[in-house]
Amino acid sequence: MKIFTVVIFSSIRLEVESSSFKETFRMTTFFIFWLLFGTSFALRRIINGHYAKEGQFPFFAEVINFQTNDRIVTCGGALVSPRKVVTVAHCLEESLGIVVRLGSTKKHQGNPFGVEKQVQYPNMDFVVLILDRPVQDEGEIIQIMERPVIPGEKCTAIGFGFDGKNYSEDMKFVSLTIDDPKDVQKLVSFPLSKMEIFAGMKDNSDVCFGDSGGPLLCNEGLAGITLGSLLREPCNSQGLPSKFANLHQLQQWIDAIQV
Repeated sequence: MKIFTVVIFSSIRLEVESSSFKETFRMTTFFIFWLLFGTSFALRRIINGHYAKEGQFPFFAEVINFQTNDRIVTCGGALVSPRKVVTVAHCLEESLGIVVRLGSTKKHQGNPFGVEKQVQYPNMDFVVLILDRPVQDEGEIIQIMERPVIPGEKCTAIGFGFDGKNYSEDMKFVSLTIDDPKDVQKLVSFPLSKMEIFAGMKDNSDVCFGDSGGPLLCNEGLAGITLGSLLREPCNSQGLPSKFANLHQLQQWIDAIQV
C-alpha cells in the first residue's frame, strides 16, 4: 500500500504542478481517499452488454479525470502504442489531474499511469494521451485497422456497463452493426463527417453513459472510439445510431505524434 500511494502521489503532482501547494495537497488527499473508498461519475455506458473475462481486452484504458470541485469523470480509451492512449476530449475538461489505468476488467483496479501531455485533433472531440512511461507488455497494445469499416459489419463496443437500471463495476462489451453513412445522412440535415463512423441503428443495444472514449473493435483491430449519440438522444433510441471516431482516417495523424 505504501508503494501504491507513492505512485499515486507522484502522478497527481505531475498533473497539477502549476497549482498552489495547498490545492495540490487537497487534490492528492481526495484522490487517495477516492481510490480506496469512492465511486465515480460517468458519461455514456453499455446497454444490453455482456461481462468481459479477465484479459479479454487488455488494451482497454480507464481514463480518470480529477476535476475542480472534487468531481471525478471516468471514461474509456484504447492503448495503441506503448505510450499512446486514444480517447475523447470532452472527458478531460476542467482537469486538475488525469490517471490512466490498464490491465483489469474491474473499475479502478488496473495499473496506474500518469499523463505527460495531451494532443487534441483540431476541431474534433478526439485526443491522444501520452503516458508518463511506456507499457512494458506489448500484448496490451491494439492495432488500428488498416481498412475502413464496411456497412453491415459486426463490431464490439467496450466499456463499464449500464443496463438501464444499474451501473457496473465490471467491464462489459456489446455487439453493434456498422451503419451505412447514406442511411444515417437521411436522419439529419447537416453533412456527416468522414472522421466519424456510425453503428447500432438497427440493434437492440447501444453504448450509453460512461462509455465515451471506449474502443470499437472489429475483426481486424481497432476501428473507432465512442464519441456519443448522433443527436444527443437517450441511450438505445430506436432507429438512431451512436457515433465513433474513425481511426482509419486518424491513424497517420496519431502515428506522427512524437513521444
